[in-house]
Amino acid sequence: MSHIKIPSDGAKITVNNDGTYNIPDNPIITFIEGDGIGPDLWAASVRVFDAAVEKAFKGSKKISWAEVYAGEKALDITNDNESLIGTILLGNNIVNILATSLATAYFVKLFGDKGIFLATFCMTVLILVFSELLPKTYAINNPETAARRVAPLVLFFIYIFSPIIIFVRVIKIELTETRYVFDLCLLINFDRTGSFDWRWFTAFCQ
Repeated sequence: MSHIKIPSDGAKITVNNDGTYNIPDNPIITFIEGDGIGPDLWAASVRVFDAAVEKAFKGSKKISWAEVYAGEKALDITNDNESLIGTILLGNNIVNILATSLATAYFVKLFGDKGIFLATFCMTVLILVFSELLPKTYAINNPETAARRVAPLVLFFIYIFSPIIIFVRVIKIELTETRYVFDLCLLINFDRTGSFDWRWFTAFCQ
């Protein structure tokens, strides 16, 4: 589901076959508000832009602004960064483990016990080059292109792995709450006695 709200009073800018543009009287223009002082700057800037358009076209044209989310604001709105990171880590581990297991079984079948060393060496090189160095270097040098190309595939696997990701989230929440309770009990006991009584830890773990 898209989190971008398209203005109902705006119209799209279209492109003709000859490369020229059709600009409606109320074109939809996207903007990124940004983090930090971004909201303050945009609040002042948008008034200047709107006033300039109104004066230039004598009120016959008006911009319909559509916000595109980025940075911290995008994470706050989507609140789905854990699914993305979890899917990438889970998929990466599954591929690496499966490929290593298959390679080990194949090399052992061909070379016997020596195949374990050969499989380890070959898969280390392959994973290092094709799973770590090349894709990450490409993504660093071409972040937008890389994101556009892998986005549909990543989205597909987010849906596939969503039950596992949800299960991991539940465990993380439970462990976090448990840790807070343990820390609180330990601090209360320290405040009363002036020293840590590890019997609290033993009783808590039982």
